[in-house]
Amino acid sequence: MVYNGDRLFWRLCLIPGLLAAGASAAGVLQPRIYHRFLDPAMGPGVLSQDLISLGLSLLLLLVAFGGANRPVLRWGLAMGILGYLFYAYGLYVIERLYTGWYLVYMGIMGTTLYTIGLGLMRIGRLVPGQMQLNRPFRWLAAGVCLFSPLLFYPLWTGQLLSIMALGEKPEFYYGVYILDMVFVLPAYVIGAVLVLQNRREGLILVPALCVKGFTLLFSVGLSVLISMVTGEPASPGEAILYLLLAAGFLLLMVVHLRHLQVASGRPDVHSSGA
Repeated sequence: MVYNGDRLFWRLCLIPGLLAAGASAAGVLQPRIYHRFLDPAMGPGVLSQDLISLGLSLLLLLVAFGGANRPVLRWGLAMGILGYLFYAYGLYVIERLYTGWYLVYMGIMGTTLYTIGLGLMRIGRLVPGQMQLNRPFRWLAAGVCLFSPLLFYPLWTGQLLSIMALGEKPEFYYGVYILDMVFVLPAYVIGAVLVLQNRREGLILVPALCVKGFTLLFSVGLSVLISMVTGEPASPGEAILYLLLAAGFLLLMVVHLRHLQVASGRPDVHSSGA
């Protein structure tokens, strides 16, 4: 068994990876476990999420056991997958899906949160070296990172104001507002600011944000496709939109990693602009 970089971080990655593999496999193999707790319209979304979670949890286990080559990519994959699992099972926890796996959902949400925190604290040991990215690619990365906040903050705020004005208490879907506006969207804003400043932490963070954006948007697009197959009301244009947005995040990660300049040696706390 080989752990490169900070061994504690990679060992901790195994815990949510194993828990999510079990929980997602149960959801894929026995989707009826959700029936008592779900709005029927949420069925395709939950199946899509479990399929993606199963693949990502297995990938997280492989990344945790992987070598130290391309540490920016390795860290980005791990942190992006952890972010997705935190979001996916955070929704299950907040939306109160009290299946027999509910305590496991809570375990995944908790372990991913603290593992992400450790990954951020020890980023220098996990991803060593000085880094630089030319200005056009920094602006590209920042623009893509700001896309989600610029889209969803106004959208979710408008919906919440409407709910507040009516004094309603939604039965479903409210977890998305909480996780997006409290955790996910601020991370993209912070990442964009750090990248524009050519900060080392921001340059490393971009691949993780790309993985998180790709997986979440791909999951939504896949759920629309599943709805179409099962005969539920769905729009092909909506599926295409989400899949194209997901592809945009994947393309950004490829471009970012290709043009990111990494040199050996002690990392700079602040990098000068290119």
